[in-house]
Amino acid sequence: MLFLAVFLGFLVENFREHRAEKEREKVFMESMIDDLKTDTANITSMISGSEQVLIMADSLIHLLRNPACDKYGHNMY
Repeated sequence: MLFLAVFLGFLVENFREHRAEKEREKVFMESMIDDLKTDTANITSMISGSEQVLIMADSLIHLLRNPACDKYGHNMY
């Protein structure tokens, strides 16, 4: 009888632990999805900013290569 009580207690504890692990897994997966959405938005923003920097750098190089670059000093600034 004692063996049966200990064995059933063990089974119930394992069942509760399994249920808690499933719930924890669900919370971690939701957190990971939110993090991925945030990271994706940040990367998209960084790519857009990098493209703007490249465009401005290209314009600066064009102005510096121009023989009359003194005339375009205010544009370079």
